[in-house]
Amino acid sequence: MTNVGVGQSSDMMENLEISENANVANSDLEDEEEEHNDDFTVTLKQPIDLDDLCNEKGCSFEVELDEEGYSEEQNNYFNPDDVYRNLDDSCLQADDTDETSYDYLISKSTDLSDGQGLVFKQVLKQGSGTVVPPSAYVTFHYNAYMEMSDEPFDSTYMRNRSERKRLGTGGLLPGLELGLATMKKGEEARFIVRPEMAYGKLGAPPRVMPNTTILFKVTLCNYVDYSQAEDFDNIPETERGKVSFDQLLVAVNANREVTVAT
Repeated sequence: MTNVGVGQSSDMMENLEISENANVANSDLEDEEEEHNDDFTVTLKQPIDLDDLCNEKGCSFEVELDEEGYSEEQNNYFNPDDVYRNLDDSCLQADDTDETSYDYLISKSTDLSDGQGLVFKQVLKQGSGTVVPPSAYVTFHYNAYMEMSDEPFDSTYMRNRSERKRLGTGGLLPGLELGLATMKKGEEARFIVRPEMAYGKLGAPPRVMPNTTILFKVTLCNYVDYSQAEDFDNIPETERGKVSFDQLLVAVNANREVTVAT
């Protein structure tokens, strides 16, 4: 149920907040969709009155969901050869078990969400050095899958460019950010993210169904700790002359790395 209007109830605000989170974190999906001219349309279960839609009270509407249509849409954005190279059968039914693929993978994973069962991690390749510091700039590659589909619906590999984001700025899905914050340089990991920490109740049509659990396969390429540069920026100009050469060099290098990364 989606609500639209100027004056929102608490339920309406919850839906709008979920939609806004999905839109912010889904910028890459939108960038790709802009390259396609086909408009995405939905069918409403009941007609709406435009007068109600425009007044302060607002109105509610519900859409017909076509799962097959979602599946067909997601396959039209990437080159078929690239899709084939990034297939992952771990999203399919687990062999010799009644468990779903995600339940099977979760049994081999660590819960990152303090026992809430929202984000799970399995390390596929160990990294080196220290874990990503808070508010760092991260450079990473990922493939994103839905359960029972071995084809990624989103992929930096198939776009031929890595993703660069700063943690803590709201530019990533909450579950993906939580996972990245546990990684080291060069590490490869698999994350299973429940809808509450991914695209929420509304999904990201036409490519992600509502209430969908997502599997991310992530490689952390690099990160830049910008905190030391910020510490220097926060020093009053009258006090900067007292900063040691080594501290100044660290701040300059951090600024340079961030400039290159962004």
